Amino acid sequence: MKPKVSVCIPTYNGAAYLSECLESVMRQTFAAIEILIVDDGSTDNSVFIAQEYMRVDKRIRLSVNKKNLGLVGNWNHCVDLASGEWIKFVFQDDILAPACITRMLDSTRPDVDLVAVHRSVIYQDGTPASVKEMYEKYLSDHNLTDHFSDCSYISPQEFARVLIQAPHGNCIGEPTATLVRKSAFTKYGHFNPNLISLCDWEYFARVAVNTGLCYINEPLAFLGSIPMLAALKLETIGFYTPSIL
Repeated sequence: MKPKVSVCIPTYNGAAYLSECLESVMRQTFAAIEILIVDDGSTDNSVFIAQEYMRVDKRIRLSVNKKNLGLVGNWNHCVDLASGEWIKFVFQDDILAPACITRMLDSTRPDVDLVAVHRSVIYQDGTPASVKEMYEKYLSDHNLTDHFSDCSYISPQEFARVLIQAPHGNCIGEPTATLVRKSAFTKYGHFNPNLISLCDWEYFARVAVNTGLCYINEPLAFLGSIPMLAALKLETIGFYTPSIL
């Protein structure tokens, strides 16, 4: 039977975090999912861990790339391999609240291809206070709640106004904070591999200016701090590429 949701987990040397990520996905209250792990040539135990989990949960599929596709290339490969009506990305060091997928599906509308939730950051032990402050400032400066308060639906026109005012600020969130209808990738294309950063923001903005988006103002997606730290460093030294729609 075709799954309602494909949970896509692109992996690359994520052995230290992958088990916790998978456990959070397997505990979802919405069970009609496939869990698609797409490994991009890991040299650690990521593939072994995925294989072990496959033995205990038949919803898990593993695909190992024959060559390294890179970050965005692997995201797009996940999309191509997914068989569900909806795609839910979860990065290897991120976790979901148990009701995340259920709540996101309950909020969908027939004419809207994107759902986002409020996201929060998981801090590793020993994270310096200065780093935490940097994360919190970024999330405080870039979020949908400040723009739309308690709106559960944001129209294309409303989102476009925010995009024009702050084109470089990812207020929607990272892929783990989103649910995307798979057909959107046919209508609007895939993630742009030519962008150095903001590739997720550019894509979600591309969808939102066409269909709008649904928003749940609750922290249901929890992000590992390492990928976001890399993005913040890029922003600090001026490597963010403008998103031109």
